[in-house]
Amino acid sequence: MILKFDKIWYQIYNNITPFYYTEMGKLGIPDMKNGKNAPDEIKFDRYPHELVYRSLTAVPEERFGMGLMFKSDKRRDYDNIVYPRFVLVLVLRGEGTLYTEDGECFELEPGKCFKRIPGRAETLNIHAGNRWVEFFIEIGPALYQALRAMRIIETRPLSENIELDREFFERLMQFKYRFKTSDERSLPLLVGEFAAILADCQRRCFRPRENRETGLVDLACSFLSCDLDQKCDIRSFCRRQGIGYERFRKLFRKQLGVSPWQYRIRRRLDLACALLQNPELKISEIAVELGYASAYDFSAQFKKYFKVAPAYYRPGSKITG
Repeated sequence: MILKFDKIWYQIYNNITPFYYTEMGKLGIPDMKNGKNAPDEIKFDRYPHELVYRSLTAVPEERFGMGLMFKSDKRRDYDNIVYPRFVLVLVLRGEGTLYTEDGECFELEPGKCFKRIPGRAETLNIHAGNRWVEFFIEIGPALYQALRAMRIIETRPLSENIELDREFFERLMQFKYRFKTSDERSLPLLVGEFAAILADCQRRCFRPRENRETGLVDLACSFLSCDLDQKCDIRSFCRRQGIGYERFRKLFRKQLGVSPWQYRIRRRLDLACALLQNPELKISEIAVELGYASAYDFSAQFKKYFKVAPAYYRPGSKITG
């Protein structure tokens, strides 16, 4: 049943999700480049205020959610709330102010995207007179940690202007409908697409800035991925690029989440996994190919990272207790 109200208080309990439809008049998708409305674009009144939550497990915190929300003006949406799940919010219409627990203050407007990080307190004030509209995507803490580890999700609280066009908005709304109406047997098949949409939103919202630091890290990744059987002098690389080693190391870790040396080990072990698929190559030959002093050193590092010896990684091998 569709309910029509000017305002509504709603509470999500388990998987019960009330929703309503609000007559918002002629609203257009904002022009995300200059912040102005584009009335000849999509009209929001074609769509209902609707929140959709689905669960794959018995753990309430791990449910998935998404929806289009119309909110009243001049209100404190939430005050110093610590949210248990990750939420990505696209601001489609209206203005507001976001306050973080670190004392940061961000002004929100159409075209901005912000995130609610699990375990971090935030306050959101919606300004009067602008009829706030947002689209949100929500995941549980376990999937959040996995996507964050893969650097699909960044931890910056606010984005630059987002790239939101008619095609992508329609994709969001169509997926929301399929997500809502899917039967339980088909629901797990949508999880991959759910994560892909979240990643696409992330890509559109949090584009890396093309600057010298980004280019330097990209150049360093290429340098660290070459000649894996040779010794790598990272300090010489830093001198050639005119940057101190400690500054470079901190910059590299900030962007990729690992140190330069850990990145090189990871690239070396990535190649090791590929070489181990060839049954004609001995473990000792692979160790030499990758620049290890001995097969023992190679096996020790491989087992440290993958929790299994190289011999058991080969096709057809069985891990024994």
